[in-house]
Amino acid sequence: MTINQKYILLLSFLLILSGCSNISLEKEIELYPNGSKKRELTYKGNYFQMELVKSIDFYSVPQSDDPPKLSEMNYENNSLNGKQEHWYKNGTKKMVLNYRYGLMHGEQLGWFVNGKNKFKRNYNFGNLDGIQYTYIKNGNLDRKKLYRSGKLIRIIKD
Repeated sequence: MTINQKYILLLSFLLILSGCSNISLEKEIELYPNGSKKRELTYKGNYFQMELVKSIDFYSVPQSDDPPKLSEMNYENNSLNGKQEHWYKNGTKKMVLNYRYGLMHGEQLGWFVNGKNKFKRNYNFGNLDGIQYTYIKNGNLDRKKLYRSGKLIRIIKD
């Protein structure tokens, strides 16, 4: 192999490595047939591999540059990870769910369309764990349930 061939091979290798190491964020927008924004996908990666890191879905609202959000989902290694949020069409928050490695993990909160509490749950890697609260539409506590490792231990009715 001549010196020129070695330099060309080395230069080619360096160009390939630089393409692999440049991490960037790219967005992709999907539209409803009426032209309003349906989904916004954010990818992270390089020339050779892109990974979905965020997905935001929107309600269909004709002729709106800023439609209300339906959900915002976060991903890591192609699994749900971190805080996942959902809204009603009027903008009131519907749920906040937490995930780790694709499994529900941590505090999960839900609200009725009127903004009152609907539920408060805790998960430990996909299993209900601890005291779970359920509310009626006016926000008053309906009942409590105690779970350990996904198994119902006791219902506490208030």
